[in-house]
Amino acid sequence: MKRSFFISFFSALLMNCTAEAQQLHIDATADANATQGYIVDSDNPQEPLKTVKVTDGKFSADIPHKDGQLLFIGTDSRYQQMVFNDGSEVSVDVVNDVVKGSGLNEKWGKYLAEMNGLKGQVYAQKKLLINTCKDNKDNKIPVAAIMLGNELLSSEVLAEVLTDDAPYAKHPFLAQIVMIKKSMEKRMSGSMLKDISIPDADGKMHKLSDFVGKGKYVLVDFWASWCGPCCREMPNVVAAYNEYKSKEFEIVGVSLDQNKDKWLGKVKELGMTWPQLSDLKGWKCEAAALYGVQAIPSNVLFDKEGKVVATDLMGNQLQDKLQEIFK
Repeated sequence: MKRSFFISFFSALLMNCTAEAQQLHIDATADANATQGYIVDSDNPQEPLKTVKVTDGKFSADIPHKDGQLLFIGTDSRYQQMVFNDGSEVSVDVVNDVVKGSGLNEKWGKYLAEMNGLKGQVYAQKKLLINTCKDNKDNKIPVAAIMLGNELLSSEVLAEVLTDDAPYAKHPFLAQIVMIKKSMEKRMSGSMLKDISIPDADGKMHKLSDFVGKGKYVLVDFWASWCGPCCREMPNVVAAYNEYKSKEFEIVGVSLDQNKDKWLGKVKELGMTWPQLSDLKGWKCEAAALYGVQAIPSNVLFDKEGKVVATDLMGNQLQDKLQEIFK
């Protein structure tokens, strides 16, 4: 009995040592300008697991096996890709988004190929992203898919892929996207006004509720004097205001400026005669953060009761929406 126990114990120990010695072998293709490649553990992104030299657009690395580990592979020329540490071999083309391997890497590679085949078909790409996340709740493929598909992350997509019951939603790589989702929820159609106080040009504080929910449709317009697209869009906003201001329509401008003189100069130059507010904190504008504004121009249209009815109405979209409301 003792001898059998010893043999069993020794065999188990040998198997553990073999497992610990198992490696993930990575062969990577970089772009011609890359000089250095690096491999990062997505659970601990502060320090690379390994940094290697790129020679003729190629580099290789061996990483100790850690089942389920999501690795971030990049180069000093900013190309990047993700793979899964299954302790076997994986081939990565970080320029063209190609991954070949086994297990999760095979599954991930097929996803990338299908996504690349849908270029230009945004609706289909969004549907693929959503379905992939739903079908892979037991692994980290959704983390990689969300990180590399950030241009597809509308509020509707985020509501589908970052549900409360999704364990991958707590991954540190997604922390910022989760915060963005929470901000976007405050501007989704049907949500009510989230109030905040903002100063005007004289320093007098105004709540958004001083304007919104008072019996008028109100467009809260986020812009800045330094923003070229904002200034090009503003004649359209001015035209909409002049046409509908007598029909229970109001605009409140929220500027992401830091320079008061430039802000007010552009207000005058562009003929913006509606109320203007700004905390002069630029991209640290608290109202912009509250409403999940990631780029400007941006706007939120509230109904008479203070409910969001539309967001980011630009060009003809604004005119069409107002015509629909006030027809």
